[in-house]
Amino acid sequence: MATRAFGPSSSFTTRTYNEGNTSPGLGSNTIAATPKQPGLRLLAFDDGGARGLTMLLLLRHILREVDHVSQQPGLPCEYFDLIAGSGTGGLIALLLGRLRLSMDDAIECYTRVVERVFLRTKAAKFRDAPFEEVLKEICNRFGNGSDTQMLAERGPRCNTFVCVQKQDTSGLLHPQRLRTYAHPAEPSFRCTFVEAVRATMGNPIFFDPPTLSDINGTPSTYLNAGDARCNPSFDLLDEARSLFPSRQVTYFVSLGAGRANTIDPSPPRGIMHQPRLPSTCMTAMLELAVRCDAISEAFIQENSVLASAYYRFTHDQGCVDGKMAQWEQVAVLKEFLKPYSLAVDKRALELETKIISARKAELSARRRAW
Repeated sequence: MATRAFGPSSSFTTRTYNEGNTSPGLGSNTIAATPKQPGLRLLAFDDGGARGLTMLLLLRHILREVDHVSQQPGLPCEYFDLIAGSGTGGLIALLLGRLRLSMDDAIECYTRVVERVFLRTKAAKFRDAPFEEVLKEICNRFGNGSDTQMLAERGPRCNTFVCVQKQDTSGLLHPQRLRTYAHPAEPSFRCTFVEAVRATMGNPIFFDPPTLSDINGTPSTYLNAGDARCNPSFDLLDEARSLFPSRQVTYFVSLGAGRANTIDPSPPRGIMHQPRLPSTCMTAMLELAVRCDAISEAFIQENSVLASAYYRFTHDQGCVDGKMAQWEQVAVLKEFLKPYSLAVDKRALELETKIISARKAELSARRRAW
């Protein structure tokens, strides 16, 4: 099997793509799909705490290969029917799905958050004010101003949601999804892009959870998705079943921020060490990585019918120790990802083949509609 380096160009001339694929159903209660119904293309981003850049780099690598072979480049959101995210994965999901950014623009926006928020803390938590400021700058540049709404009412869109929890007056937490679209069976919660990102990243270890008001002006505290939904795969499948009950799954992509062995939470030794992220954050990210992988394993065990359509990518190479000079830096993480990209080369090729085939079918259907 030919291998390829992790980078902008790869030796795809040696590859042969088979455009046929099978599309597992959404479950035993799924109605058989008709030939006119395209297969579903699903994408989930884990909560990485203060990590997430590797998810963007891995996806960019895959989609660059797709664009290179197909010669029909598209925006990332054009390769997926439904995108879900939790925490930092929620931010990434909304950059790609709600703002419809290119991979390079999304990486630029994410690294700006890293530089302005994650790398400028001397306290136990990250600061809320600069976080909101950089999110508003992103909305001013790529959205409809600093108060860009979550609901995309005009123009092309990619259905996207983020997982959060709403805290009631008694302190109980209730799972909720903040969507960029109107759900046919659930009332819409109107909020801005900034509010949605603040909510899904409202882990009290990292940030102060925000207070959002509903349509009646009633305020509630919103927090991150919680332990059971830091990997939003179950939510994504459930949402897909509710929106598209008769369609089958062509591919289900689940991206993680890195396995637990890629985090070193041990405290620094000596006074000569570089500044590091708070130890509470490092420990929390280690626990998140463990939970996200456990959810992934449980998901595929409970949904074995999707085994041939499910693609899980989360790197297991290299180790970060929270040193701010290296934290979430593109050059550093690309080096970590090189051996991992080779290790998952075969699975990545399978996925790329399906993406190309699905994209070709979609464009063909559009031409026929014209």
